[in-house]
Amino acid sequence: YDNADFREKISRFVPQEIERLNRVVNDLLSYANPPAVQRERLPLKSLIDGVLVYFADAISRQGIRLSIDFDDELPVWVDRHQMKQVLINVLLNAVQALEGQAAPALRLSAELRETEVHLLVSDNGPGISPEVLHKAFEPFYTTKTGGTGLGLFVSYQLARRNDVEIRLESPPTGGATVRLIFGFNPEVLT
Repeated sequence: YDNADFREKISRFVPQEIERLNRVVNDLLSYANPPAVQRERLPLKSLIDGVLVYFADAISRQGIRLSIDFDDELPVWVDRHQMKQVLINVLLNAVQALEGQAAPALRLSAELRETEVHLLVSDNGPGISPEVLHKAFEPFYTTKTGGTGLGLFVSYQLARRNDVEIRLESPPTGGATVRLIFGFNPEVLT
């Protein structure tokens, strides 16, 4: 403990590992016993803002250029806590994909398309191979060392419980986009 280098490392890595273990436990609990959906009308921006707080340090440290492009009042009808968990997993994967990339960029854009709100979370990382695209939402499938393979699986399940479709897109040129398609009920959301 008298070693300053040791104190600096332990104060940095222990909280990260606690957060990682907490995510694993939460994913396992959500997988075993999914909570009931409690929908509410809320602006998509408030949902995004509530999640981006967790990534501010990583975005700054990695020099990620973040752009957000959508109407502040664009509404969605979802369970705030469940969709927050989905977005945390999606953003965590995007931020991790940008580690070590030159000129890393993360873009969040959304628009209303007839009866749906489309949210796109796009990164300019290395992309996702076609093999991984087809397996990404399977339980216990992971390409990460130390990963559980439950993050995207649980996210997929929670999104579907909220009538949100989730798709992965990755062109051969690189980069990846997670598209979340929220059902839109104008009678409820106006």
